[in-house]
Amino acid sequence: MMDRLNSLVGLLKKIIFNYRSPLCVGVDISSSALKMVELQPGTLTIVKYSLYPLADQLVHNGLINDLEQLALSITEQWQHLQSKLRAVAIALPSHAVIIKELSAPGHYNSSELDHYVLEHILREFDDIEFEFDYIVNSYNDTQQNLKLIVAKKAQLEEYQALLQMSGLKLAAIEVEVLALQYLFARILNHTQLTQQVLIIELGANRIRSFIYSRSVVDTSKHQDYQWILLSFNELAVNYQTYLEQIILNAMPGMQLYEIKHLSAYVWELILKENSLASDLCHEIIRNIGQLMEQSRLSLMQENNLELAEDMLVYLSGGNCFIPGVLPNLQTIYKNRVYFIADLLGQDNPHIPREQLNRLITAMALATWGHN
Repeated sequence: MMDRLNSLVGLLKKIIFNYRSPLCVGVDISSSALKMVELQPGTLTIVKYSLYPLADQLVHNGLINDLEQLALSITEQWQHLQSKLRAVAIALPSHAVIIKELSAPGHYNSSELDHYVLEHILREFDDIEFEFDYIVNSYNDTQQNLKLIVAKKAQLEEYQALLQMSGLKLAAIEVEVLALQYLFARILNHTQLTQQVLIIELGANRIRSFIYSRSVVDTSKHQDYQWILLSFNELAVNYQTYLEQIILNAMPGMQLYEIKHLSAYVWELILKENSLASDLCHEIIRNIGQLMEQSRLSLMQENNLELAEDMLVYLSGGNCFIPGVLPNLQTIYKNRVYFIADLLGQDNPHIPREQLNRLITAMALATWGHN
């Protein structure tokens, strides 16, 4: 088991520290659904995809509660996808991996560096079992600058077992947030936008903000532009009580334990009667307000910048389609609010916008192995 864990950490290290993988299918495992995406090489055009609801509490906040059932679901969806590719890329939940910069004395040799890094981890993460690795980014006579990755052992074991039980070959293992950061920048680089852009990802257990700005890049031949991430923030959320209350309001006397796919069932109810989602919508808008206050402060502290008045807002994730969320945000941001799928629709006209918006993380993972 230890050899397998070390190889998994090694692969994670390679992915994070600029590694090329073979072409693969992106597999996104969230609390409510299992999503798979295969992209046309070198593009953001989806060739094949699968979006399958998962049983309630099968996966919660990245933690797998029934490994065997989840492996079975992955195997069934892989067969349904019928991809010719032989490998997959998956993402570990953000809380399972820590990536950070670390400075060490310049005269330390490899053995001394190992000991120095281990002591640092034990001081900072003494309450978890972990695997770790690092690379030396730069060094001089007085200092070595390291990039360190620490992965929680329990999650590594879990995902290793999941892939083995599913019979899938691992091409890449990523950190979800890093995969999204890369994809969002790539999407923006293919647009003619010039304003500051805020992307809000509305997930089941956390919401995230990514603030990008277009920057001038001088090359030897001409002046070019690329999108730079200015600030990233996230906020843990819990909408389970609101989902349950929607069901009880619509179906008094319903026994919640009888509902296998709670999120999917709620969607059916609120599409029939939008007013059922009123309390949930208000809570989401309140959480976005909290997140944006964090984002405003971090943007000022990290970059000495303010949120631009003409900033464009793009929404990612399935929860942005909850009735009332878009109109409320359009009021706040003066109608400058769109879906991230709007920037991908031209390449994917065959996929409904709501589904495309939910496939973003799987798309990010599927870009591994592309130029």
